[in-house]
Amino acid sequence: MRFKLPLGAIVLTLLASCAGVDSTPATAFQVPEIEMTTAQLEHGAKIFKYKCAACHSMDVDKSQFFGPHLNQIMGRKIGELESYKFSDDVADFDFYWTLENMDAWLENPQQIVPNMCMPFLGIKNSEQRLALIGYMQQASTP
Repeated sequence: MRFKLPLGAIVLTLLASCAGVDSTPATAFQVPEIEMTTAQLEHGAKIFKYKCAACHSMDVDKSQFFGPHLNQIMGRKIGELESYKFSDDVADFDFYWTLENMDAWLENPQQIVPNMCMPFLGIKNSEQRLALIGYMQQASTP
């Protein structure tokens, strides 16, 4: 199901929640899909290419050198992916990749999950983070 949310409302919601991570457990977490323009999706794809693709893929069958694939990451519990062995640092966390949690992590990864991804220092621009999240949602396949 696709939800249409105004860009301004999404950015404000994401920014308001950056202070911490929602650790509320859930059994089946549904994340509303962000409605993106073609230009925003293209921008998100470019950000993925330059900030993420060295370690991650959106393809479940494509092996990357360092990180797990990010296909259908939204709504997934951190550290849970059968095809990838996560470090103990990551496995000890208990939260789901919601829009808010992903935005907070993309802004300041070491503050949210220390030692998870050392080379990635974050993306300070909220519109870039939103474009990247939207791209990851759109590029995911069931």
